[in-house]
Amino acid sequence: MHLASGKVTWIVLGIPILLLAIIGVIADRTTSAYATSEQWVSHTHEVETALETLRANVFKMQDSRNRYVFAADNAGLTNYDAAAQAIPSDLKYLRHLTVDNPNQQTRLDQLDLLIHQKLSQMQQSVELRKSGTRNAEKQKAFTDQCEALTAQMVDMLKGMRDEEASLLKQRVVISAENYQRVRVVLGIAVAAIVVILLINFGRLLLELRNRMRAEAAVRRLSSHILRLQDAERRKVARDIHDGIGQYFAASKMTVQVVLQGESLSEAQRKALEEASSLMEQGMAEARTLSHLLHPPLLDEMGFRAAAEWYVNGFTQRSKIQVKLIAPRNLDNIPKDLELVLFRVLQEALTNIHRHSGSASAEIRISSVTGHVTMEVEDWGKGIAPAMLDDFRRKTGTGVGLAGMRERVDDFQGEMDIASQGRGTLLTVQMPLPKMEEATAGASGPPSVKSSIMLSTQGTGDDVGGLMLVAVPS
Repeated sequence: MHLASGKVTWIVLGIPILLLAIIGVIADRTTSAYATSEQWVSHTHEVETALETLRANVFKMQDSRNRYVFAADNAGLTNYDAAAQAIPSDLKYLRHLTVDNPNQQTRLDQLDLLIHQKLSQMQQSVELRKSGTRNAEKQKAFTDQCEALTAQMVDMLKGMRDEEASLLKQRVVISAENYQRVRVVLGIAVAAIVVILLINFGRLLLELRNRMRAEAAVRRLSSHILRLQDAERRKVARDIHDGIGQYFAASKMTVQVVLQGESLSEAQRKALEEASSLMEQGMAEARTLSHLLHPPLLDEMGFRAAAEWYVNGFTQRSKIQVKLIAPRNLDNIPKDLELVLFRVLQEALTNIHRHSGSASAEIRISSVTGHVTMEVEDWGKGIAPAMLDDFRRKTGTGVGLAGMRERVDDFQGEMDIASQGRGTLLTVQMPLPKMEEATAGASGPPSVKSSIMLSTQGTGDDVGGLMLVAVPS
């Protein structure tokens, strides 16, 4: 299944890449064709411009010769020389532009011959005028011959312009067709990219939905495991109290009966009294262990009484002075939420004892309409910044912190750790459900939103102290 999913992923990735590559090649060829067709259109306009330039120089040369020969205008001679020198360059440029057109090259050959003939006639006429000889008849003959040659040249140039005009029409049509192809290809490319993005976006949404479902399933499983753990603790606590504790009690009563006999020696009586004392200690230890696993006060008298009992026992065992500040009216807390707060309180005080090195701690509990607040604070070594980062990323934290987070996350909670100064501050925020929801949701945790903020004060490599606040978001 995993291999099949991997192949599908590669196929889904490869097909769009291949499609985009094909579209890219087609777009490149289409745009190249369009650019080439535009170059040919521009080339045709350039040929037409060169033809008009040659035609203008031909008429300029003729008019300048007439002004010099018949009106004795020396400026006409200057213009004649300039036009006569420009015409060969115009012909050469035209040959270069039409080198790929045999018809135009043939016309240029004929035009070149006509231009040379006309230049020869005009040069003779100008030389005759320069010599000072006024031969009107000969000049008129030169003029008639030049006009005849000009008429042939004009016809030749007109033929070249007509062919270029025909080529221009064809090339404009081709350019327009290529332009439409470019638009179509670009439209297809855009559509294909949009489709690919939509497909990938859909797959991402599907994967996100599946991941969210998996995470929800993990949270439900974690919540179920925690509830099973609490149920097992309750069962084990009851078994210890009703089993081992009763055995110790029965054994002590038996020893007490034996001690009432008068035939015991002093050594026997001392041994039995010692055994009775050990049984008393065993009963106390069994009772304490039972209460630590699941204090009966939590079910019988509520969270405040259980917290007070646990704090007093913790102070005696750890020699850490813990101050409890709590109101009397904490009866509106649901049983499930009381259990969560009690377990978090246990873990917070355990962390203080193990890691903080603090000589004192303080627990502050308050309850108002809609939420309950519990703060656990100490003034120990604090917590290392690396551990804070791991806690925020939900990676690499200890089992205790992870267990607290999972219990609060069961109520859709959030947790954070910060370290400032000396000591540690743990903050948990949890709302109280409405009364009808609390009574109706006894089978599981109520659907409420809570958040945990764990902040610390101080430095060090271990959790130095905790301050826990449970309030609604």
